[in-house]
Amino acid sequence: MKILVVDSDLDNIDDIRLFFEEFGVRYVVAANAREAIYKLRNEEFNVILTEVELGREDGVKSVRDIYNVANMNKLERFVIMNREIEQHRIFFQKLKNVLFLEKPIDLEGLKDVLFSNRKENQIQDENTLSFLSGERVISEGDDSDCLFFVKEGELKVIKRNEHNTEVEVARIQRGEVIGEIALIDEGKRTASVYAVRNSVLIKIPKEKLEKYFQAEPRWIKALFTTISNRLKNTTSELANFKKERK
Repeated sequence: MKILVVDSDLDNIDDIRLFFEEFGVRYVVAANAREAIYKLRNEEFNVILTEVELGREDGVKSVRDIYNVANMNKLERFVIMNREIEQHRIFFQKLKNVLFLEKPIDLEGLKDVLFSNRKENQIQDENTLSFLSGERVISEGDDSDCLFFVKEGELKVIKRNEHNTEVEVARIQRGEVIGEIALIDEGKRTASVYAVRNSVLIKIPKEKLEKYFQAEPRWIKALFTTISNRLKNTTSELANFKKERK
């Protein structure tokens, strides 16, 4: 990661310098918009961290100028910092992918701004799998060593009955989880899963569940929602079965 820090009061960024050094972050400092634009035209940066009040400059115009020169296709973050940031939000509300930090900078807040989505994106890039319509995702009898988060698409769950006939028992939609039995069972997959249409899944290995859930908490919610819904369905089916037996 390489960061461009734009701040006219360089004495105030000592804590940020120490923070960058602790995390091994490369950084370049510019004292004003002119310096920042020159550096942007000659170097590539992942993040721009800019103060609004840039000395005698018109801060809002300067920040907009820096933003317009930045390559937003490659930039991961454009962060605006100021002591009264709420008063400045209105001037930048039309700029895309902009984050705000209030001074004095809280280093934990800075850490979250710089690294949270980066960690999530890295995990997703490493574990994203694509399946064409009709392609098998899980085979009944396979080892239960991971679960999957459905990022895009739709899946169907197929189970063989006592006559060895395949029966569709469930549909899995975007935002749901499959393979959750891997959390509690070292056994085999109890059903097969196929893509109903082109689908994108994120594979979460069992041994890395805690790490991945910390990086992306919504997966935890998806997991518990999935388990809860399936328990409700099972309870309802059991109740109907008992009624039929009476």
